[in-house]
Amino acid sequence: MDGPLTAILTTIGADGLPQSSAVWCWWEDGRLLVSTKRWAAKFRNVQQRPPVGFIVVVPANEFRYVEIRGTATTGEDPGCKLRDRIRAKHGIGADAPDPAAADRVVMTVEPVRIVAYGS
Repeated sequence: MDGPLTAILTTIGADGLPQSSAVWCWWEDGRLLVSTKRWAAKFRNVQQRPPVGFIVVVPANEFRYVEIRGTATTGEDPGCKLRDRIRAKHGIGADAPDPAAADRVVMTVEPVRIVAYGS
């Protein structure tokens, strides 16, 4: 989880159907953190329906992956600090343009179940 990985975050939409998004994330203190925009579907979904699913596939072996199921909460990202940590992990500087900087928020996933697949 420390490397520059792209994962899939699945939330539940207003219609009751899954809504999946490719995301970058940060793992800290046993929780998954995602920087997103206040107007993003995943953020709005979590505010109403907090259960989420998350999968990250190991790039060198697509049959090896981690699945996380949990409950998400939402909060602010003052100064875009989380966004900047995640971007740095992916080789993007804090000074890189972000037209949505004023709308940046955080989703925090508290895992209920974590399962690693593959070897």
